Amino acid sequence: EFLVDKSMVSYTHLKTNLNLDFCKMSVGLTLSNARDKGMFIPGLDSIVKDVHLVKEYSCLQGLVALAPTKMEAFYLNAIHSAMNNIKKKSPPTYT
Repeated sequence: EFLVDKSMVSYTHLKTNLNLDFCKMSVGLTLSNARDKGMFIPGLDSIVKDVHLVKEYSCLQGLVALAPTKMEAFYLNAIHSAMNNIKKKSPPTYT
C-alpha cells in the first residue's frame, strides 16, 4: 500500500497456525521463512504454492516501519521516492 499511495496502516499479528499474509505464487522459499529448513535448497528458486511451507509469522509481503517521530510528510515522501526509484531498477522480491 505504501508504494502505491504512501498510506500507512497499523498491523497486528493474530494468533494463528498459518501465515495470514500468504499469497500463492508470490513469495520465494528462504531460510528465514521456511517452516522446515530442510525444504530450502540453496541456489534453487522455489516459489511457494502451499501456505504450510512457510512460518506462520514470516513477513511475506513487505513491511515499512517508521518511528512515530518520522511520520511527517517530509520523511514519508523521501522514503516513498527512494523505494520507487529502486523499484524501477528491480521489482520487489518477497522472501
